[in-house]
Amino acid sequence: ERNRLTPIICINKMDLAEDRGEVQRSLAPYLTLGYRVMFASALTGEGITELRALLCDQTTVLAGLSGAGKSSLLAAAEPALDLRVGAVSTYWGGQGQHTTTQVNLFKLGDGSYVVDTPGIREFSVAGLLPAELLRFYPEIAELAGRCRFTDCSHTHEPGCAVKAALRAGQLSPTRYHNYRLILAELSG
Repeated sequence: ERNRLTPIICINKMDLAEDRGEVQRSLAPYLTLGYRVMFASALTGEGITELRALLCDQTTVLAGLSGAGKSSLLAAAEPALDLRVGAVSTYWGGQGQHTTTQVNLFKLGDGSYVVDTPGIREFSVAGLLPAELLRFYPEIAELAGRCRFTDCSHTHEPGCAVKAALRAGQLSPTRYHNYRLILAELSG
């Protein structure tokens, strides 16, 4: 959002999902905001045709947590790349295991480019002021105008419309939780 990129949320390893419906429900806030969400499995081939189409005529960056299977998805979409991929591992306590250790730029058969990045263990926001954070949470910004105090942080103040919407089930608890985590990081 900050750099006006077009994000696509790709959930890989759907073959491991115990409750596909729960995975889909957890992504509802992003669908409501207009983000494109796709489901894939490098192992079964689910979503690979859609992924190939999304990569076509683009320069794409694959970014995500370690062990998410970014390289595996790319290898499934473009087998000619002959990428090194790792097996699914539970050894690292769900953290994933690095297979890609450096940023790699690949030219695909159709002339498109893909940047495959090493896995990320933790995301952080740099160069953003706490007051700017609402720009990236439009559903919270919309409610913020109804708060009792104009300088409401939406964390503890009385008369907070954001917290009222959260209690009423009108705001995603996950999105609100993430907003609070990032706000604390920026304010810290």
